[in-house]
Amino acid sequence: MDRCNNVVEHFAMPSGLPSLRRFKTSSFFPAARQPFQHVPLTRPKEIRLLYFDEKVDRTTDGLIALRIAHVTLAEVKVNLYNYFALSYVWGTDTNDKVVKINGLDFNVTLNLESALRNIGNEQDSGLFWIDAICINQNDVLEKNSQVAMMGEIYAAASLTLVWLGECNPAISEAIDMLEASQLVHAEGGLPAIDLNHTINSLNHKSAWKGVGELLAAPWWRRMWVIQEIALGQRAMILCGTEKLMFQKLALGAEFAFKQNGMNHIFPVCGNGFTNYWRVQYMLQYRMRKQRGEPILLQELLENSVAGEASNPRDMVFSLFGLATDTEGVPELVVDYQMPVEEVYANVVKFHVREYKSLDMICRSAHPKRHQNLPSWVPDFLNLKETTSTPLATLSRSWSGNLYRYNASGTSTPNNNALAHSPGILRASAIFIDKIAHVGEEFWPGKFAESLECLATWYRIIGATIGFEREYIGGGPVIDAFNRTLCGDKARSGLRAPRGWRGYEVVEKGIEIPDDFRLGSEVADEVRREAWEVDALQAIALQSRRRRLIITETGYIGLGPSEVKEGDFVSILLGCSVPVILRPKGEDWWFVGESFVCGIMDGEILDTTVMAGKETESPESEPASKRYQVEQILLV
Repeated sequence: MDRCNNVVEHFAMPSGLPSLRRFKTSSFFPAARQPFQHVPLTRPKEIRLLYFDEKVDRTTDGLIALRIAHVTLAEVKVNLYNYFALSYVWGTDTNDKVVKINGLDFNVTLNLESALRNIGNEQDSGLFWIDAICINQNDVLEKNSQVAMMGEIYAAASLTLVWLGECNPAISEAIDMLEASQLVHAEGGLPAIDLNHTINSLNHKSAWKGVGELLAAPWWRRMWVIQEIALGQRAMILCGTEKLMFQKLALGAEFAFKQNGMNHIFPVCGNGFTNYWRVQYMLQYRMRKQRGEPILLQELLENSVAGEASNPRDMVFSLFGLATDTEGVPELVVDYQMPVEEVYANVVKFHVREYKSLDMICRSAHPKRHQNLPSWVPDFLNLKETTSTPLATLSRSWSGNLYRYNASGTSTPNNNALAHSPGILRASAIFIDKIAHVGEEFWPGKFAESLECLATWYRIIGATIGFEREYIGGGPVIDAFNRTLCGDKARSGLRAPRGWRGYEVVEKGIEIPDDFRLGSEVADEVRREAWEVDALQAIALQSRRRRLIITETGYIGLGPSEVKEGDFVSILLGCSVPVILRPKGEDWWFVGESFVCGIMDGEILDTTVMAGKETESPESEPASKRYQVEQILLV
């Protein structure tokens, strides 16, 4: 089989040691058992590179011997030095494995030692860069400087080598299958190819189990990998001694995802396909970077909710090298001495100032791991544990046809939003109503359980508002309820039009068997019409981790899991969705974003006194629908 080139062919060492004398070597080879000490980096854009002092026997436990050299990125370009950058998971915090660097002891994690043993088994593995060794982790100032350069370091590398761990028969079979496939990259998606031949070449259930294991590796959840793949020139996956170009795996996953005739793949792959979208984001960012397109920090944050980092600051720092709007921004700098709370607050402040929007605060959810964070600052390390499908969309790359909420119209945040003391956000607020009733939290699971939650919501509305009256925002109350369940959106993200048949599924749902489940199994368990499946999935998407809320005057909506009776539905100028606020003394505590049927498209702004002065409303306008802008402080 024609396998991808090995590491040696990509990174042959410069011929002979004399060429390496252009580098500055960190030390000689003194007596053993002494700890290695990094020689300071003194030149602009200077980095350290490694190479193996001798070939490594991966079948034994002998010590790995490395040498280290200093070089600037300018020298890399001028002298055409090829080096690869290793991308891997640090694993445990215990550095209990020892390697030799210039003859001196250096402790590394088990996973890194395993990667080095496999890479060093090549006859001549060339030059390479590894963050744990090439950056002095004990020197905070150097770490700040080098981490800020990591985007450039990966971009200058000839290859990003992705270490996913040791191999097994299933993974080996998966790599064989993907290598033999005819999938090649094409701009805009998969190319026009002989579909039948390709399906046959990829129709190996046992091999797809290995693909699932590849995609389920902890590496995919690292925050740093987005930048490492997007900025690198090429990427190769390494599992034990097995190698596969990253593009092959990504296209194989995309092909399986798009081919309805291969539904058997997903059960075989297990949880692996939960990382499918992260794979696609990496490739999309890579292509956009190559085309010179802007990539905004807010978009990167929105698409990285599932990411993980051992240092909470890296939830933000790991994106600076890829974001095109953060360069030169004073508060958006890599500084590991900066408190986590300040790092996260600076992201919000940047977004408010740069984009004249408060939507970033809508990522704030509770409870938070970092208790000292203001209520309006997201805990980026904890978002995947607390957030629902976002209502306020930060990404600017969406299709114009998708429905985006616009509750505050064209308004902008308070000009002095950030002028107060740290930890306080000044906002211009329109208080809509107090919350009178709160339903139980919706968690999609077995449909019988999910349906019971929806039925409870239905009964609450029937007992409080009633379905025989007109909704405060216009139209029948039942229509407002159905629109609320799905956030007024179809599963596709398009706005649900009036008369959309999907609303019937909520009322018909009482008749659905108890074993009917929300999610991908819907079509298999009960052969229902596609529009009903779409409606159920839209409900699961938008109502997940949210509660039904009903205000004193009869507004119906979805609030965050932490919402309580007595909280207030409010619109903040410059925020695209309504928010829930809770009194805290004379100030206000941000509970979270919300969907409230009838006020998502700027309707309230038409009846609001923007200048703070009461004006005469038209005679046809009830006084109860006049609103005032108030200046408040969020803490």
